[in-house]
Amino acid sequence: MPAETVGVLIPIIAIIMGVGSQMLKRILEHQRAMEEIKQRQGGGDGLRADIEALRHEVARLRETSTQYDLSLQNVLETVDQRVTHIETRLRQPVPTATTAPEDQQQLHVGR
Repeated sequence: MPAETVGVLIPIIAIIMGVGSQMLKRILEHQRAMEEIKQRQGGGDGLRADIEALRHEVARLRETSTQYDLSLQNVLETVDQRVTHIETRLRQPVPTATTAPEDQQQLHVGR
């Protein structure tokens, strides 16, 4: 190739490479941006699934807490019935036993 042709081609190739590299850079940035958008949208489905799973877990926890509440209520009612029964028994007069004279003597001696 003649030197004149090489002298003309070098600036043209440099311009093409400079412009081409900028175009390639922009294309790659655009592709990366598109992938990020796709991931956010796809991640939205995963996020929705996570939220739905949390809702189910909260519902199970509510059910469990309701069952514990009912169980505790039953225990409290049973304890209340027992306390009422004991209080009723304590309010009833205690039958006094007649003490034998021997027991009375022992009581006087112990004083």
